[in-house]
Amino acid sequence: RHLFKDGFSRLFTGPGEARDPCVIKVGDLWHLYYAGYENGDQPTLGGFFLRTSKDLINWSPYQVILRDPTFGATSWKHECPHVVYRDGYYYLFRTENYYDSKTHVYRSEDPADFGKNATSAQAKYVGPIACAAPEIYDVDGVEYLSSNHDPAGGTMMCRLKWDEA
Repeated sequence: RHLFKDGFSRLFTGPGEARDPCVIKVGDLWHLYYAGYENGDQPTLGGFFLRTSKDLINWSPYQVILRDPTFGATSWKHECPHVVYRDGYYYLFRTENYYDSKTHVYRSEDPADFGKNATSAQAKYVGPIACAAPEIYDVDGVEYLSSNHDPAGGTMMCRLKWDEA
């Protein structure tokens, strides 16, 4: 735990509620993806944000990397970003609803742009998957996908198979 001059360990704030972090390394930069919203208490401006760092302590200003109101405009419809790199593309998983198992997948060659408005986001949209708050794990070359679609039942895991369209 790193404490700053103010005695706190918080690395940055906002915009809005910064939650659901996902960190991956792209080249020599760490990319931290998270859910939030801009302009104070306006959850209608929900989206995913990115900050980068070389040392995991000093972070860049935030930038919007996905804002797609097609599947729910509010902050609470942009949940649990998870980003993976596969075969030249970055895939962003975005949960819309836990209990209905609604997650949407976007694909981009640029880890900082999955669509900053409905039109550009829909151009990068791959499709839905039936899970919530997914994370992908590689265990000895076998990939698994976790889902939290039944919070009372706990996290569930299944083998993952990618289909090439």
